[in-house]
Amino acid sequence: MKKVLFTMILFLLPSLTAWGEESNSSKINIPEPSVTLKEAMEGDTVKHEFTVLNEGQETLQITAVRPG
Repeated sequence: MKKVLFTMILFLLPSLTAWGEESNSSKINIPEPSVTLKEAMEGDTVKHEFTVLNEGQETLQITAVRPG
């Protein structure tokens, strides 16, 4: 009986600790993460604005951006 109870606690403990905590971290959401642009001539400037939303409680810190 003790082994069964111990096994159940091992499986339930991670979910119970996550359930009791509220997530206060930052959470990034980019509704349009990619875009297809028209052809451009060499030397032309091509621009597009992306909307970046923070759906979390903490400050969102963007430390690096890479072209895809």
